[in-house]
Amino acid sequence: MPVPENTGQSQVMKNIYLSLILLAAWIIPYHSHAQIDVVIGAGSVTGTTSNGVATDAGPMYNTGGASGFVYSKHHFVYTAAELATNGVPAGVLITKISWYKANNAAYSSASAAIFDIYLKNSSATGVPTPVPQSFSTITSGASQVYASTTQSFSSAIGWVEFTLSTPFLYTGGALEVTTNWDISAGGATAVGSTGNFAWAKDPGTNILSHADGTQSPNFTFLRTSRAQVRFTYTSATPCVAPPTAGTSNASPNAGICTGTNVALSLSGTSTGSGLSFQWESASSLAGPYTPFGTSSPSPATSVAVTSSMYYRAAVTCGASTDYSVPVFVQVNPAFPGGTYTLNASMPTDVGSGGSNFQSFTDFKNAINCGIGGAIILNVAPGVYNEQLVLDGIGGTSSTNTVTINGGGGATLSFISTNTSQRGVITLNGTDFVTINGMNIVSSSTLTTDYGWGIFMTNDADNNTITGCNITLSTSTTSTNHAGIVISGSATGATTAGSNCDNNVISNNTIDGGYYGITLVGGTGASMINNNQITGNIIKNFYLYGVYSGGTDNTLVELNDLHRINRSTLTTFAPLYFLTYHGNLKIRRNKIHDAATASPTTSFTAYGVYLSASNPPVGSENEISNNVIYKLSGEGSHYGFYNSSSGNTRYYYNSVSMDAAGATGTGTTYGFYQTTIQSGIELRNNNISISRTTSGNKVGIYMSSGITGFSSNNNNVFVNGASSNYFGYSTSLQASIANWQAATSQDAASYSMNPMFVNVSGGDLTPGNALLDNKGTPVSVLIDYNANMRDPSTPDVGAIEFTVPLCNGLPNPGTATASIAAGCIGAPVVLNLNGFTNGLGIEVQWESAPAGTGSFSSISGATSSTYTDMLTGATDYRAVVTCTNGGSLDYSNTVTVSQNPVYLCYCSPLTGVTLHSTTGNYITNVAIPGTGLNVSTSAVGAGAYTQHYPLTATNTATLTQGQTYTLNANIASASYATKMWIDWDQSGTFDATEYYSLSNATTGTVSILVPFTAVPGMTGLRLRNTASTTTVYGAGDACANITIGRETEDFVITVAASPQCSGTPVNAGTATSNVPEDYNRFHPS
Repeated sequence: MPVPENTGQSQVMKNIYLSLILLAAWIIPYHSHAQIDVVIGAGSVTGTTSNGVATDAGPMYNTGGASGFVYSKHHFVYTAAELATNGVPAGVLITKISWYKANNAAYSSASAAIFDIYLKNSSATGVPTPVPQSFSTITSGASQVYASTTQSFSSAIGWVEFTLSTPFLYTGGALEVTTNWDISAGGATAVGSTGNFAWAKDPGTNILSHADGTQSPNFTFLRTSRAQVRFTYTSATPCVAPPTAGTSNASPNAGICTGTNVALSLSGTSTGSGLSFQWESASSLAGPYTPFGTSSPSPATSVAVTSSMYYRAAVTCGASTDYSVPVFVQVNPAFPGGTYTLNASMPTDVGSGGSNFQSFTDFKNAINCGIGGAIILNVAPGVYNEQLVLDGIGGTSSTNTVTINGGGGATLSFISTNTSQRGVITLNGTDFVTINGMNIVSSSTLTTDYGWGIFMTNDADNNTITGCNITLSTSTTSTNHAGIVISGSATGATTAGSNCDNNVISNNTIDGGYYGITLVGGTGASMINNNQITGNIIKNFYLYGVYSGGTDNTLVELNDLHRINRSTLTTFAPLYFLTYHGNLKIRRNKIHDAATASPTTSFTAYGVYLSASNPPVGSENEISNNVIYKLSGEGSHYGFYNSSSGNTRYYYNSVSMDAAGATGTGTTYGFYQTTIQSGIELRNNNISISRTTSGNKVGIYMSSGITGFSSNNNNVFVNGASSNYFGYSTSLQASIANWQAATSQDAASYSMNPMFVNVSGGDLTPGNALLDNKGTPVSVLIDYNANMRDPSTPDVGAIEFTVPLCNGLPNPGTATASIAAGCIGAPVVLNLNGFTNGLGIEVQWESAPAGTGSFSSISGATSSTYTDMLTGATDYRAVVTCTNGGSLDYSNTVTVSQNPVYLCYCSPLTGVTLHSTTGNYITNVAIPGTGLNVSTSAVGAGAYTQHYPLTATNTATLTQGQTYTLNANIASASYATKMWIDWDQSGTFDATEYYSLSNATTGTVSILVPFTAVPGMTGLRLRNTASTTTVYGAGDACANITIGRETEDFVITVAASPQCSGTPVNAGTATSNVPEDYNRFHPS
């Protein structure tokens, strides 16, 4: 029989069961949504951050109370393996990210402080390299999960938490994290922090960074430390249909420009695995809406806006879809194209239908959101005391350009005290802007001020700076001041990474500054391309006229570079090219007047400097048709300097290294090369050196030999006061014949006076008809003046020239010799000046033993300049003939006498190299009891000093049979000094004429004058080595040994011993060694 139902008890039990079910339903989700913290990184380093490779680890960079680094962005990649190892599985919702702040630095400000965080699922295995890397590319497809414009940091030490606006679904693989910090609203040196932040970090993992006072669209640094991070996540449960889409959010959503990346997200939306989100847009709230992008498991995305639109998300769980409440994003319209004015005496009225701006700031604000057509801004005359900083301008193109016309009367003047904002005009990622005819002034001399006339950086491309006058201090010695800067840093004029291509700098005048123009790219993807520097006057710079590095296809042409009006001087480097350059063209530039206002200043001068630029075959550099002259001043001067820069062609250049009043020991080189590379060519150049310093003057100096070097069809004329050499390779070569024999180079080259028409006026046209048509055709088809080169017989040098036919009796001119007297074998440089110039003129040198009149032709001596070797006292003259039916005439006769033997010992004066290394180690020489007592404060050319002509204190008379002491002050007791005296006047220092001084700071030696010494004038030589163990031996009077340092020659007089006369006084007592009793016991 059935048991009756107890209805009351049954209802109670039902209620209990229902409560348990509800409790379980609450408990189970609670545990499945428990928040889990995972820390990645040990935080092993906690020191304060500095902007360095191993210290700038993110997530933001901020220095002290006034931070000049108002922008920073960082990018991190956490690999799939790294996340799995640390306990982050796929399919979880990341709700919070934290970084550990290890010190009590804080930040708060009334000004906007932006901090953004982006997350992205990917398959990356590390951050992309090399830098720069685009921020927009990195964050493409990422979800902006945190955005604040009022970010602050407390002083508390510990984890700084950032709760995500929408949980981010990690789907597996790598997780990319990107941050952006911007406090520029607080000014260029934003005040708000209490100190330099210290983030816990670990070395060994690469991240990307940009930390600077100037914003960049790129990550510009690759760093090697990464900040310790904590991810907070919950497990994702399956979504429940129908989903709740929630409300759409956009950041930013108003007052933005075309092309701005807007972060889209949802609030109040459902969570759970299986959800998909498809964003849509419409021009009106009612639609229709059009999907964009792809469906994603993440509710966040970003979009580059082009116009004002409504945005919503279609949220789907299974078969059910819900749509979010749309959000409206207002995009400012582009500024319309047209012609506008800028006049400070009139208000800005473009907002009310007018066309005037009152300031450059108003103009910048108007075009900030892009342009709808080409813009022309005509600036009224006047002085505008402000900065113009332009960033990327949307809508610019080769047709939609921005042109600012100054008309020659508008001046933009500004002196910055902010190290991160140095430019009077800054183009920061700006394209297709022309600045024309502006006067730009920043003339402070203070090292605490900053003045760059125009600064281009951050991929500023296709800009033109033309017809501007940029005025800076002409006395500054600080790198804070420069004319036009293209650089990767707002604080360094020569920092790699500018990424600026296709810019033209033309027809400007830049006066003063440390640099005239800098143009600096980088290597690989950072190399900058197709920039031009043409037709500029760059004057009175402190050190560099044009400084360039890391470029391809750069043109530097028709620039005039000088320091005529500057008196505060240092190294002169008008064209300075450092690191890689390919397809570089340096053409038709004029370089001159290095020290006109201070001609006695000593400094190093380089006409064109090229170092570590070694392009491959097919990308050769060309240096052609340049003129270099009037490099006044003391010190060492180089016409062309090449260091480790192969595949470079030097064609058709003219160099006059004159400096007639120069003194001192400065060396002079027409072409100087060190660290040889293949593919260096020297063709059709015209080099003349007549500088009056005592140092070596060398036309072609090959420090590392000639492997890979090719030289021919040049004219190299070296005719200074002394120490003149055509070339150097292994050893100095006095004449072109010596050089040809030693190197097999320059077989078709010449060495004659080019007789430049007007060096002082900058006209380096040759006046010597004998140089006509002496070149050979190469790829350069025009000359310095843009005249066509003769296609078959071009002229050497920068200027193509012609001369008329000679006729009648020629003027034979005036013959001169480089020396009035010389030693046997000494080079005698013969010059003929003032003779008739014309086609058909021939010159033939003749010689005769002095005084005989028996002249005969010198073989091969058919140019106006010829180097002969002296064989004895010789008369020289030139025969000048006009072959066009004219006749001949003879020049004056010039006599070169033979020096006495005591002036002709082996030395640089006779073509012998005594030293490879120099030093002034013998500082005083004296022989007590004689007049000789000489102090020397400098070593002579080639480490050789000849004390002649004679004075009362540089010579001595030594008598046969007498003993003397020679004292020499030596720089160190560890240096050995040796002496030779040519007692037999043979003209050589024999081994039997060798002496050693004591090794002391005052070395001494005793000299007993032999009775066999030939009376008369003879030579005494002292030589010094930087060692007391490796020394000059008895036969080394002419040897060049590695540690030899200095040689000094003296002329002394040997006096005969006086003859006896009359009756001797006190004849003395004779003695014998025979015993007194010897004869007694040994009778004869």
